[in-house]
Amino acid sequence: MVWFGNQGHKTVVETEFQLSFLDSFGSRRPALRSYLSRLEVVPGSGGLLVHPAADEAKHWGSTWQNIRGLEVQATRVSFSDGTRWEGPACKRTFLNANYIESMRRWNKDLRLEWNRKHPNDPIPGRSSAALLEPEIDKAK
Repeated sequence: MVWFGNQGHKTVVETEFQLSFLDSFGSRRPALRSYLSRLEVVPGSGGLLVHPAADEAKHWGSTWQNIRGLEVQATRVSFSDGTRWEGPACKRTFLNANYIESMRRWNKDLRLEWNRKHPNDPIPGRSSAALLEPEIDKAK
């Protein structure tokens, strides 16, 4: 699962991503293939790329259990006006150990931004995803 955002000024119609898996030994292992999103993403909005990991897990076999993170690189972006950007400039790394805290920060930022832009239609106080609420840690 890869969340991505359009921080530019044009509407994105297609985005190609190259993924690399990071293992517990510090090695970077390229994914089997590139992943393509054909979502229309307007400026200031975001999209979600979802693909099952089964093919990757099958390919890596027992090594799959050592995967500790993911590096995501946008390599090609096509815009609604017919123009295209190519290059390995946009890259981000995500580690499994940081997942919950990263998602909480993302959720908080998303809610603040939405409420700033929509003062008459704010997101309700609590998230629908219990995982994103810090109180879940206190129950353990």
